[in-house]
Amino acid sequence: MTSPETQALADTHEPAYGTLTSTNLLHHASKLSLAEMNEPLVEPELMFVLTNDLSLGAQEDEIIANSTIAAGLEIPDSRYKNWFPNFNLTDLLCDNGVTGHVVLSSPIDTPNFDRLGTIHMDLYHNGKKINEGLSATVLSNPASSVAWLTSKLAQRNVYLKKGMVISSGTFISPVPVEIGTYNAIFTNIGEVRITFEP
Repeated sequence: MTSPETQALADTHEPAYGTLTSTNLLHHASKLSLAEMNEPLVEPELMFVLTNDLSLGAQEDEIIANSTIAAGLEIPDSRYKNWFPNFNLTDLLCDNGVTGHVVLSSPIDTPNFDRLGTIHMDLYHNGKKINEGLSATVLSNPASSVAWLTSKLAQRNVYLKKGMVISSGTFISPVPVEIGTYNAIFTNIGEVRITFEP
């Protein structure tokens, strides 16, 4: 929830976060079965992959210097049926931020701060363009979204570690999943694809 539109869905003034595990992470061109999910969504996001531990409350320059970046699709899903958009912030937090899956491409060197704020994304379903967005939607800059997270975690004396993957926030409002293939193309970053089967 890193834009006014997504924050409005849960009636909150700031983002929220959950925890990804290795079982949540998928790689480019993966497949998922809708029969094994409730009501998944698609959210195109940039994924920061940490190359070193970050200091407590690390800010944008440190984050960029100690990460690579990948094109990504987050697939939020809840344990509850009929959850979207019929949820509140408490529901979201109790369900680990509705963490479902994250699909990411091979990472590349992270662009500088200014370039991170101007990345364009096109989203396709079965080859037809269905949406587009800009990285500036994500708290003005995806690196600032990660900095928000580091500051929030610092309140609990927690820091982000080498190898962690941080899903920085969606470029668009969530899209309910339909059968077929979704692919997102991020300018100068790469492309990521996921296929949903019955």
